[in-house]
Amino acid sequence: MTVAVRADAKVYSFVFPQPTPVVKGVAPKPVSTSKLIDFKEIKTGDNVSITLNILPTGQIEGTTVIVLPPPPTTAPTVTPKAK
Repeated sequence: MTVAVRADAKVYSFVFPQPTPVVKGVAPKPVSTSKLIDFKEIKTGDNVSITLNILPTGQIEGTTVIVLPPPPTTAPTVTPKAK
């Protein structure tokens, strides 16, 4: 699906937190944030969330775009064979 996005639309990308050291046996909870980016930084294949407005003409218009983080990569689980 192609969505027309307003020229003044805000485009955000998630920023993953840097690892923080454990202090007194307590690991701080990581908190992700977002940053404003240029529309041209969106790449083919990125997953995005678009806030839409429905215009009086029935057309849709994107007003905000959020570039979602890539899905986590998981290595295949190998189960050892029983002897």
